[in-house]
Amino acid sequence: MNSADQSKTSRPVSAAISARSTAFASLPDPPVRQHNRWFYGLSLAIGLLLLGTLGYFFLINPVSRTELFDQYYDPYPNIVATHNDDSLAQALQWYTDQQYPKAVTYLKQMVKRAPENDTLQFYLGSTYLAAGQLSKASDTFQAALLTSGSEFVDPMRWYLALAYLGQEQWPEAQRTLESLTQYNNLYSKQAKELLDAL
Repeated sequence: MNSADQSKTSRPVSAAISARSTAFASLPDPPVRQHNRWFYGLSLAIGLLLLGTLGYFFLINPVSRTELFDQYYDPYPNIVATHNDDSLAQALQWYTDQQYPKAVTYLKQMVKRAPENDTLQFYLGSTYLAAGQLSKASDTFQAALLTSGSEFVDPMRWYLALAYLGQEQWPEAQRTLESLTQYNNLYSKQAKELLDAL
């Protein structure tokens, strides 16, 4: 094909392309879809609301109330000197070794023989608490607090508050913690922190 033939063929093709371009240029622009703008605005608002809610729970309120029990609970140490009392020594050794069912069995028997002994009641409540038997722990601590003049009053109140907290009994936990903040003791600072977290 020579150049004269090519120019004859290319003219109709270029004329057709030019005509087609002109035809498309004369068509009206498609309408802007208004519902797309509305949809994107709503999506953005929902996204921001969701981010704000998640931010509140993770930044402002990072720990749930039920997690507070785990955060603040540490088993009470065995500080009792057991002179010539093999049963108590054995029960407290099991408590220390985290063999709570054995410790509970011995301590319950000892509390039955000496119900006025606040030390036995305190360690029985502490053993229940360490074993996750929160209701029995709170019952035991409440009974032990009725004993006047106990050297374990402050630890009993602290662990009673934690037992309430673990059972999601918020008002009782709050009242018990407030009683610890009324005077200076080993637990008053922790009690204030925990009250603020509630």
